[in-house]
Amino acid sequence: MSRFSMVALAGIVSLLALFVTSAYAQDVTLTIRSKYGSPDPPVGSWICPTGTVIHASVGSPVSGGSGARYLCTGWKAKGSAGTLPPSGTGTSIAFSITTNTTLTWLWKTQYYFAATTDPPEGGYVTPPSGWESVGISASKKSDSPCIVRLSAKNSAPKVHMAVQSSVS
Repeated sequence: MSRFSMVALAGIVSLLALFVTSAYAQDVTLTIRSKYGSPDPPVGSWICPTGTVIHASVGSPVSGGSGARYLCTGWKAKGSAGTLPPSGTGTSIAFSITTNTTLTWLWKTQYYFAATTDPPEGGYVTPPSGWESVGISASKKSDSPCIVRLSAKNSAPKVHMAVQSSVS
């Protein structure tokens, strides 16, 4: 691909031309992927000059509706070896793009669970109410019989409860 400019010269002038090798003048593609959120740069493919410093980020958590949310667990990348590791944690990364590169934001789904005992003085439940990932583990300790209630909003998956009892 030929790139040139024409400039009209009048009188005695000095002209400086800068020639760059194709390895440095080449454009590369940055592809951003994310199932959730609004990453910056946005989801899609972008043309960048080689050597551009990319500052990528995504907000987390992202609401998933009633009782659900999506939590960014990090990212994985392919391309720009030497300036970009293949994976990382967190919601932001800066790197110099050197080759065609794909950056994918990784997410896990969490649900809001409320765990209580009945009667309230019958013991305690861990973890207490809060956002939990699929596969949570809850335990109850008590000196007297009580009922453990584990409830979730409509969007949560089915709750399976296993009860283990030890009597001394």
